[in-house]
Amino acid sequence: MENLDKILAIITPIAGVLALIFAVGIAASISKKDAGNERMKKISANIATGAKAFLFSEYKILVIFAAVLFFAIGFAIGWPTAACFIGGALFS
Repeated sequence: MENLDKILAIITPIAGVLALIFAVGIAASISKKDAGNERMKKISANIATGAKAFLFSEYKILVIFAAVLFFAIGFAIGWPTAACFIGGALFS
């Protein structure tokens, strides 16, 4: 069992790095492709604008929610735990 833990401790970060490299490669490949004709580009721009507006309004609510939870966790459990919560929220 101990050997399996050691193997997983080595394989897990390697798999994570490989997944990130793959994701960057796919994103670069998609970015190089033609966006299509003018109508398709206009539709794409409208979708991007709507998505940005949605995410902005969602993040406004999420920041308030995370701040409330940060203080609730800080007072109820402890400030190190609250800091870990905020760190996890930022990385998610």
